[in-house]
Amino acid sequence: MQKNSEILIIDDCEDIRFLLALKLKKMGYKVFVAKDAFDALEILKDDCDINLILIDLMMPNYSGIDLIKTLKENNWHNKLSILCITATKDESLLASVKKYGIEGIIKKPIKDNILKEKILTCLPNV
Repeated sequence: MQKNSEILIIDDCEDIRFLLALKLKKMGYKVFVAKDAFDALEILKDDCDINLILIDLMMPNYSGIDLIKTLKENNWHNKLSILCITATKDESLLASVKKYGIEGIIKKPIKDNILKEKILTCLPNV
């Protein structure tokens, strides 16, 4: 991992955004945060150097799944990796989101070692 790797966190829960951002900054990443899919799209329009997004699947109005569909169907940022974060136990939902080519799923509550492992898998040579 290089210190200039950029990660976007998208979650409707302020506490989760704050904690994830804190952890990722300590790991040396540049971090952006968005409270919903609409904020995320604005950030992605303005910053083309984001390498990875951590996206909550269950958000109001425009879900993480809807955002993933939009990103993948429009070939937005071909270099963009996606990790989903979720508290859902619905295996059919998790299986359905995998068809969009995401790099992985991290279940809440998020454990530091799993977070680090998944991110390093997505950003090995950045």
